[in-house]
This record gives sequence, structure tokens and C-alpha cells, in this order.
Amino acid sequence: MKNARTAALNRLGAQIRELLEDDRNATEQATALKALVHRYELIDNNSSTWPFRTASLRAFFVVALAPLLPPLLTVLLGLLVRRI
Repeated sequence: MKNARTAALNRLGAQIRELLEDDRNATEQATALKALVHRYELIDNNSSTWPFRTASLRAFFVVALAPLLPPLLTVLLGLLVRRI
């Protein structure tokens, strides 16, 4: 995801640089530049490089699995006591 985002930003950056070096009509250039900058900012600000925040995901699993530990320990201890 990060590589695709970087590639898209690099392509837009190259287009912006080409447009700034071009000698076209100022109005036409300003309109095109505004559109390219808008697309660049949209991709830069709104695309994530990883779909999950690892800290949030870790906290979710701790909260989800914590209630399962006491019954699991009880069963395991019960099996251990029966074997002795």
C-alpha cells in the first residue's frame, strides 16, 4: 500500500513540476495546477499506508481474549489434576 501511494504521489509530483515549467496560458495553467494539487493533497492526506492501527488491533485482541482465559485455565488445570 505504501509503495502504491508513493508511486501515485511521485507521478502527480512529476506532472506538477512539468506544468510549472510549461509556458502555457496562465489561466489554463492555474486551473490544471489547482486540480493536480488537489489530487495530490487528497491522496497524501486520505490514503493510509496500513489498513489497521496495530496498537488498536492489539488492544482489541487483548480485550476479546481476556474473558476466555479463566475458563481455559480451569479446563487445563482440571485435565492436569485428573492425570495425576
